[in-house]
Amino acid sequence: RDESRYNDLTNLFGIDWQIIEGLRLKGSFSFTLQNTSADIFKPAKHTDFAEYTGDDFDRRGSYSASRGDVFNYDASVVLSYFWQSRKHVINSNLGWNIQQSRTKEFSVTTEGFPSERLDYISFATQYEKNGSPAGNEYTSRLVGFLGNLNYSYDERYLFDLSFREDASSQFGADKRWAPFWSTGLGWNLHNEHFMEGADWLQQFKIRGSYGLTGSQNYDPYQAITTYEYLTGERYHLGIGATVITMGNRNLAWQRTWQQNYGVDMTLWKGRIDISADYYIKTSKDVLTSVTLAPSLGFSSYMDNLGEVENRGYELSLRATLIRNQAKKIFWSINGSAIHNKNKLLKISNALKAYNEIQDKEADANKNDFSTSEWENMTSINRPRVRYVEGASMNSIWVNHSLGIDPATGDEIFLTKDGETTTEWKAEDQVVCGDAMPECSGTFGINMDYRGIFLNMSFYYQFGGQTYNQTLVDRVENANVGLNVDKRIYNAVWKKPGDRVDFSYNPYRLTKPSSRFVQDLNELRLSSLNVGYDFRHCAFLKKSRLQQLKASFYMDDVFRASTVKTERGLTYPFARTFSFSLQATF
Repeated sequence: RDESRYNDLTNLFGIDWQIIEGLRLKGSFSFTLQNTSADIFKPAKHTDFAEYTGDDFDRRGSYSASRGDVFNYDASVVLSYFWQSRKHVINSNLGWNIQQSRTKEFSVTTEGFPSERLDYISFATQYEKNGSPAGNEYTSRLVGFLGNLNYSYDERYLFDLSFREDASSQFGADKRWAPFWSTGLGWNLHNEHFMEGADWLQQFKIRGSYGLTGSQNYDPYQAITTYEYLTGERYHLGIGATVITMGNRNLAWQRTWQQNYGVDMTLWKGRIDISADYYIKTSKDVLTSVTLAPSLGFSSYMDNLGEVENRGYELSLRATLIRNQAKKIFWSINGSAIHNKNKLLKISNALKAYNEIQDKEADANKNDFSTSEWENMTSINRPRVRYVEGASMNSIWVNHSLGIDPATGDEIFLTKDGETTTEWKAEDQVVCGDAMPECSGTFGINMDYRGIFLNMSFYYQFGGQTYNQTLVDRVENANVGLNVDKRIYNAVWKKPGDRVDFSYNPYRLTKPSSRFVQDLNELRLSSLNVGYDFRHCAFLKKSRLQQLKASFYMDDVFRASTVKTERGLTYPFARTFSFSLQATF
């Protein structure tokens, strides 16, 4: 027996009261109630238990049951005011809202069913061997006040002002409340009197905004110390517990100061749309998971650890090159460009200590190791994130390499003092690249000719770097018991005098080196959709068919890159091909 059930009840209740003309009170209450259940029963004769013999013979037969409940609600009250007089328009709102999101779920597996007729969980003789019931519960709540004001004059000059004051259970008990606000200005230049003769211009809007925002998409219990009971072990008449998450009463909202300046244009009756934005985002009290020493009993905790600044621009363009209904031809293109750079403005003492712990760990790990130590050692053969004021969060920190010594096969490094050495040191790490590209974006085409249509979407990036881990894991630190790169045979140092890029030693670890930092420029055809729409065919009008369309779709069609890396090593890589036929009668 394999059964699954799902129930969903959603309700929205609202009340709308127009007190006087222009003044309105709105209230709403919505909730979602969901519950799921699943039961899987396998009798003793099931093939899963064919090899159960001896002491396991009576364990044959299993029953797995799981239950889940979700209850979310959202309530709000908003007072709105609208006023218009000739060229002046005012729209304002003042409100209050409260939200809750709660999830409960549990599962249990039992075994030992003497008869296939006894097919309910209560007939089991025991829980699953070495197993026990499992479950989770998550509750998150928020309450807040809000208000906004919009003013426009003659549909030319625009002004916006908004504020919020929110409290969330996801943050520390002493830091749950946080204020947020924003203000913006806009100028519809196309509505100015001196632009009346510009028939080629339908929209020319200049805008700017500045404000403070926050987010709460985090673990509901990230600020609370949580424990795990040791139910499998007892001391006299009691059970023990261990701390699994360290709480933080002072954990505050992550706040972001945002500036945005932009232009929107529509030209030649909608044939061309252009949008351009320049932004500066400064995030303060950035929430970060801090790694701790194992001796403390837990691996990490959440804290507010500094300030990060992001600056960049976004450009987008859509143009209709051909639009001829008589000849049934349509051709449009679109494209976008994004440039972003981030910088750590300030870090806390905790992050500075984290850098020191990482550096000590990297220096302490020896370069030579036995095969049995392989799994524990390979975690440090790749660059780690380092938090340094003034540096990018995407910086690639490595030792500057001068290559492989032809005489000995050892790698030669350059220290910060400009001296050469064969010893890798954490203190000599420098930034040799940035994983953030100088520019990235998409572009595509959309064509239709008498029912034959073609849609292509491309992705590109250039100006960034990447650490080619494939060369490390499949050449220099290759495990010959698994798949390796062919360069391990013909491109590694073997004897004095060899001038090569790699040096292979099965018992030596390659630590982060600039030899593997490569410029990454890439172009991908992300998706392709081609087909034929029979809407222009005469037989379609004579038949009872309203629509008939055949199409072919493919994703990740091709990828051209300056860096060769393997994909599908940890998770299978796949391309999707899809053929479809759609008919409407």
